[in-house]
Amino acid sequence: MSDLITDDKLGSKLGHSEITKTRTFKKFRLKFTDFAIKNFTADFINDKGKTLKRVYVPFDHTKNSFLKGLKLVQFQKTKAKYLVASLVEEVLQWDIS
Repeated sequence: MSDLITDDKLGSKLGHSEITKTRTFKKFRLKFTDFAIKNFTADFINDKGKTLKRVYVPFDHTKNSFLKGLKLVQFQKTKAKYLVASLVEEVLQWDIS
């Protein structure tokens, strides 16, 4: 019986299908320089047209960097900017004004 079955179930040909990207837009990331932080002003309107009270912007970093988890927060009313480090147990804030 096993001599009669010679075909593999998986096949030996590779498929030629293109891989499509799931995310078509790149998320904005801010450079970690004094000039970039000072001149940055956030757009407080999201994709749906709703106004936001605060905006979190991540910094551009490599995989093994101390900037991992560090974000810039800007509030709508005061336009104040803060650095926020999101850690597992607590959130640290620094005033950069």
